[in-house]
Amino acid sequence: RIPRWLRFFGPVGLALLLSGWGLHVWANRGLDRLVDYPPLSKTGASNLIVVVHAYLGSPEEMADVRRVIEQTRTNADILMVRYPAGRWSNADCRQIASNLCAKVNQLQESNAYASIDYVGYSVGALLARKSYVYACGKIEDQNHDLEAQVETRPGYAWATNGTVKRFILFAGMNRGWNTRSRPAGMTLAHRFSYTAGKFIGWVTDTGRLIRQCETGEPFVVFLIG
Repeated sequence: RIPRWLRFFGPVGLALLLSGWGLHVWANRGLDRLVDYPPLSKTGASNLIVVVHAYLGSPEEMADVRRVIEQTRTNADILMVRYPAGRWSNADCRQIASNLCAKVNQLQESNAYASIDYVGYSVGALLARKSYVYACGKIEDQNHDLEAQVETRPGYAWATNGTVKRFILFAGMNRGWNTRSRPAGMTLAHRFSYTAGKFIGWVTDTGRLIRQCETGEPFVVFLIG
């Protein structure tokens, strides 16, 4: 006769296995189009403004920012960046930043902007800054193989000659996030949700996007080091 606890564990274990598999599939959605950019609307613009949304956000949630830019910078192209920013997203921050760097370089080569500005919100601040670091030729952390020879390349002219004028960062996650201490105003339940989410991500190999932004992770260390 099968013990009662074993009869219970079978369905529970199967449910947990299926849940983990489903979460992993969900986490990898959209990775075939890691970064998406809508077409630019202006011709002959002298300024490019790159807008990168937050974790759990989207370009649509930055509509107020875009509206202000359109009202105050009438001669600017606005590049609204979209990347997979779901709660369990497995998007690679380094690849997003690298793709964004390549896109800005492509636009600069085509349009020869007199100035480039970046606007980043939360995790978007990290991605915007990292894309600029890559544009300056600092690509040491792009290779995931720690034993591989470090790759280098010269920086793009627009990144080193003063074309990039400013970074505007809203609630920038500049030094990453951590669960080691509880900020004033954060409830215990809120802190527990962060810790539990981090554990679930580790167990199911999901949430790589936000886990790469934790304090001490290479993506953050190479950005502020």
